Amino acid sequence: MNKHEVTFEPSDNLYNIITKTIIPSNDANQLLAHDLEGQRLYNQYKLENLQGKKSPWDRLTKRKLPSFQSANKVVKVKVKNKEIILKEQALLMTRMMISARKRPEVDLEALLGRHEFSVVPRSMFESDGSLLLDSKKSILMDQIEEKIPPMIDDAEGLEKVYIYDGMAVLNKIQLGSGIKNCHQLAQQFLKLVCKEDANEIRVVFDNYFETSLKATTRIKRLSSTISTKFEVKNDTNLEKLTMKKFLSHIETKQKVTAYLGNYLSKQFEYMEIPYAVSFQNTTISNIPESNKEELNNHNHEEADTLMILHAIDVASCNPFRKVIVCSLDTDVFLLLIHHYE
Repeated sequence: MNKHEVTFEPSDNLYNIITKTIIPSNDANQLLAHDLEGQRLYNQYKLENLQGKKSPWDRLTKRKLPSFQSANKVVKVKVKNKEIILKEQALLMTRMMISARKRPEVDLEALLGRHEFSVVPRSMFESDGSLLLDSKKSILMDQIEEKIPPMIDDAEGLEKVYIYDGMAVLNKIQLGSGIKNCHQLAQQFLKLVCKEDANEIRVVFDNYFETSLKATTRIKRLSSTISTKFEVKNDTNLEKLTMKKFLSHIETKQKVTAYLGNYLSKQFEYMEIPYAVSFQNTTISNIPESNKEELNNHNHEEADTLMILHAIDVASCNPFRKVIVCSLDTDVFLLLIHHYE
């Protein structure tokens, strides 16, 4: 899970790391010496109840040590002839509701609509700081497609450029159906991206950065799967594996994208097809007009946004061509709508 880091700053005071509330020095000393106080009371119990005149079963008086909760300020508020005791540690919403009843100028509706009252954006994170995963994004694409009227293809006769989401293509392949090793997997991948009548082919793979939100998302998605690392060679045996099992480890994914990227670039060169293949923050291309500097120097981790960069590059090379972006991802669909002109 994605937990937010807590930084500890040196201080002479004992304070709550979340609220930064400082506990009074007298209470702090008692709180810090709780283990010594506990030992003192235990020794006293042995002396008086086990060795002395008192019975071991006599009732013991609790030693109420101070805490952050007991040290909080207590405020009494009158609401409609009723007295409400409100402690400082009460939830923000509770305090605000009571304050709003006392102060009519407080517009609760406006406050709740404008502020999230959370240390993290609740649109992206759970209350404990873990990342929210939306499993229903695809519904949005279906609803948009239902409202799009039938369109006439007015790009007949133009050159076609296909931009493929590499991992989407890879996940279409079912291991075990005649694919025995990585070399055969790469051959099947090449067939899938070359089946259309394309004048230019671009294949874009995800990049894998260790410290990123996407890395956390991948870990959470695979939390129920035992991750196994594989060496990715021509003769790596895939006969008894599923694609999910094969790609269960991030390092294996990195090796697979590098393996396929290098294989595709060599095959496209041999077939004399204009191409660009992006993987591991590198783009290999034989397109002279392509902006290789921009395609190689970027911070795009996901293929979703990197495919858009490729589409823009295609338009800058020659705007009089038809660009077909092949991806099942709702994010790509929405990004294309955003950048459409």
